[in-house]
Amino acid sequence: MGKTLISLLLATLLVVHGKKPAWGRNLSVKRTTSPLGYQILDGGAKVVFIFDENIHHQAAVTSVHVVGTFNQWTVAPDWQLSPAGQGLWVLAVPTAKAAIPGNSGYAEFKFIVNETDAVSPLPTVPPGYTFKGNNLLLLPDADRDQIIANEKTATTIKKRADFDLTREEDRKTIANFRLVPGTDKLFRSYHPAQEAKPYDATVGRLAYVNQLIAAHGIRSIISLSGAYGDPPTYMISKDVQAIIDAGHFFALTPSYESVYYQSDTAAFANQLKNIIEFIIDPAHPAPFLVHCRIGTDRTGVVSAIIAGLCQASWESIGLDYQKSNAVGMEEYRDLRLLQYAFENMLKRRIEPHTDLKSVLSMYFINNGYLTPLQIGLLNRKLKN
Repeated sequence: MGKTLISLLLATLLVVHGKKPAWGRNLSVKRTTSPLGYQILDGGAKVVFIFDENIHHQAAVTSVHVVGTFNQWTVAPDWQLSPAGQGLWVLAVPTAKAAIPGNSGYAEFKFIVNETDAVSPLPTVPPGYTFKGNNLLLLPDADRDQIIANEKTATTIKKRADFDLTREEDRKTIANFRLVPGTDKLFRSYHPAQEAKPYDATVGRLAYVNQLIAAHGIRSIISLSGAYGDPPTYMISKDVQAIIDAGHFFALTPSYESVYYQSDTAAFANQLKNIIEFIIDPAHPAPFLVHCRIGTDRTGVVSAIIAGLCQASWESIGLDYQKSNAVGMEEYRDLRLLQYAFENMLKRRIEPHTDLKSVLSMYFINNGYLTPLQIGLLNRKLKN
């Protein structure tokens, strides 16, 4: 970053306690440092990350990095801030490089001091600028009231008493179980054999998943969290064991990072190809169930792509994706995160009117992952 930009930042953001920096004696500076940790410049084209040792009460600082959803929370040379004097560290990057959403739907970040110490958001950060302990990078059009409401959802643990267990819809919500849009024979759910969090047992998630598997006659399972292990960690029901014993079980392990931030890679496309080939194989009967641990991220992206290939609309896919937010297990996923995964993969903007079947089919066919016949077979296998 050049001295001119640093001088501008100091003039508008810093307190220099009545002193003027040696390289900017002509500046008239008053302390106005923002607690947000960044400033948007150049009409929104550039973001400057700003770390002030004074307001963070940090001493003996030898390096500062910014980590976040834009670099998958990794300390990296490209994201190291430069010293600017008076305890200030700064880094300017294109906004497009930094504005990569996390679970909140917005870019999330933290500062790392001396490559090891994560610095929490300041208590003076206004409401709506943080999410579950991370700073948020917000552009002017961000809805802070909605962010505050979403964080409340993200920190909610629902108990059994919060559900009306006489209603099938509430039992499905507990199990995160439902039909994938655009299909009649593909369901998605919470893990049927392993609890994700300690308090899930008190809600009875496994029991309801397995009741719904039996009630909907599931005959084939796709696990996106790998093969099932041994008790007591895994509790495999008789119905699920029968599916495994019959050979109608397919396991693979995409990661959170791969489905969202590496959705444009051959590795992820080949995983989708393998899933679709399992589904269209005549040896594996419908109805199918796809799941991961909680049925939100890996399940959310994979089922959304299959839904799109089966001609579901973006609106129906989005509504389905965000239903997982009602499960009540301290989780929240904003639709912007799913949209990023799609746009990263397809290299085009997803609009409400986008013909998803067409653009997804072209992507998989033109890149040699699937054939038109396979996509046709997928539709016939998952629809009545």
